[in-house]
Amino acid sequence: MIRNIKTSFTTGNDGHTPLPSDSLNTAVILNNLRNSVTNVVMSHTIQATLSGISNTITVTPDSTWYRTNPEIYQNTVTIQLLVDTLLGSITGKITDINNVAMSGVLIENSNGYSTTSDINGNYTISTLSPGNYSLTVSKIGYISQTYNYSIVSTETINKDFVLLLDCPIPICNINITQII
Repeated sequence: MIRNIKTSFTTGNDGHTPLPSDSLNTAVILNNLRNSVTNVVMSHTIQATLSGISNTITVTPDSTWYRTNPEIYQNTVTIQLLVDTLLGSITGKITDINNVAMSGVLIENSNGYSTTSDINGNYTISTLSPGNYSLTVSKIGYISQTYNYSIVSTETINKDFVLLLDCPIPICNINITQII
C-alpha cells in the first residue's frame, strides 16, 4: 500500500506548527499506544523563511514528544534565521552652523524607530531591512530637516546634518554694541 504522507504544515498565528494529526502521519504515536512490536521512526524536516532567508532543521521525535493534551506545548523547535546579515544602517553627525556638535537632537526614521544624537552629535539607526525610508531630525529652536534614502542589503549610509536656528531674521541678527 502506498501512503501519501503530508510533508508540509503551516505555522499558526501563535508561532507553533501543529504536529501531524491524520492517521497516516501519527503512526509513531499509534504504535506506541498499542505497544506494537513494530518501531516506526519518523523524522520531520522543518523549514522557516523570512524575507527570502531560510534555514532548515530535521527533528526525530521520540516518546517524550507525545502530548496527552494537544493544547499544551511541551517541546519547542527553534530555527535561527540570520537576517541581521542583510540589514543596513544609517549613521551621521549633527552640528550647528558653526560646526559645533549638537546633542539631544531627535532623529525619527519612517519605520517608527527614533533616537537622539549623543554628546558628540553622532547618531546611528541600525537593523534596517532593505527598502525606502525617510529620516527627520529636529530640535526645539531649529529648523527640522527630512532626508529620503534607500537601503540595500548590508549598506551603511552616512548622512550628516547642519541645523539652522528657527527664528525671524531680524531677531537672529541682532548685534549688541553697547549696554547703557
